[in-house]
Amino acid sequence: MDKNTTKSVITEYLSPLNHNFLLAAIQSRGLDRYVKKLHTFVALQLFVFAQLMQTPSYASLSLLLNTNRKLQKTVGLSSISTAQLSSKWRDLDHSFLAYVFGHIAGQATKKFGSAKTTQKLRALHLVDASTITMCLSKYRWATYSKKKAGVRLHLRFIHSDAAFFPEKVVLTSGNVHERKYMGELVSADKEVLNIFDRGYVDYKKFDTYCNNGVRFVTRLRQSACMKVLEERAVASDANVGDATVLLGSDVSAYKMKNPLRLITCFDEKGEQVLICTNDFELSVEEIADIYRNRWQIEIFFKWIKQHLHVKHFYGTSRNAVYNQIYAALIAYCLVLLTRDELHYRGTLWELTKSIRMCWYENLIHFVKLLFRPPKQKSGGRQKSKAERLFKETQLQYESGECDHLDDLTYDPIA
Repeated sequence: MDKNTTKSVITEYLSPLNHNFLLAAIQSRGLDRYVKKLHTFVALQLFVFAQLMQTPSYASLSLLLNTNRKLQKTVGLSSISTAQLSSKWRDLDHSFLAYVFGHIAGQATKKFGSAKTTQKLRALHLVDASTITMCLSKYRWATYSKKKAGVRLHLRFIHSDAAFFPEKVVLTSGNVHERKYMGELVSADKEVLNIFDRGYVDYKKFDTYCNNGVRFVTRLRQSACMKVLEERAVASDANVGDATVLLGSDVSAYKMKNPLRLITCFDEKGEQVLICTNDFELSVEEIADIYRNRWQIEIFFKWIKQHLHVKHFYGTSRNAVYNQIYAALIAYCLVLLTRDELHYRGTLWELTKSIRMCWYENLIHFVKLLFRPPKQKSGGRQKSKAERLFKETQLQYESGECDHLDDLTYDPIA
């Protein structure tokens, strides 16, 4: 019970960054061989914390640490200068932050990745890329046009009934096309369905996926060349089409050998949408709904750009920029893992705001605040149940019946 009565919110939030596990990785890479003060694990915690709090600069982070004893106690560092932070983030190889992200994403996959979206699917794997634009004069190494610089975030995103989260990431400069990393990001797991947009259309790869049993759904351009092999039956009142087609032609660069399924439907604006898949078992409605779920990855890109700190960068080097993006992805996954640990049913944004406001608070007080009953009492069954469960929470914590949050015997929002 003692560890829960003394643990702070920020300690719980950072706890998936297992110290012993990451320390072994740091030592094997020799990252702290000549370091006297700002060790890698401390820097990692500081910069993930900076992402959570949307700290705007090295100077702001330095000031926050130097004036806040609770943060000093959490990371085990009493003071740091702006120059030391800048030097560490510039020199720390981004491959280590990529490794840490893989470690945290692995924990999320273990918890949520096996949840089924339908009876036939374990999860949807959404593949897409997003470009973060930057000032050309400051980031010459990331040039992708005459007037712009930028970093492209290539991502595989897991969408299941349990959670939505990034699982695999590749960072490049903005001039690298999405299709280059299809081989790394498209999952070969036959129990999942890969979803990607028109930027990933590659007939040769589609044939490879069909031969290997890799399922996918994508969207075609209106100008796509194809030969209709069969019109499939649909409901007479359905405003959709279903056909078996062969993509490519004798005069095109590549003609597919495997037939695909073409779903024709219409969006909210009344424009025709061509959805292509090698799954012939799911219904037309299921395929259309599955492709609409692709927007979850667009929402994720928007979420991290709005609620974390990736639109403006602390440093100008490649390592500094890549490290900051990886720290943002780690911060997102840590919020997701914290929500699961606390059995919280609200949105990630609501929990993120709560953690920001109460990061220094005692964890038990934070849990009580998070699940506090409504101020206005009611005789209704729903509010009475919430009040009863809240009292059960207090009794379990205060009596020592649970030594860890996972030991709670009820769902706080049931």
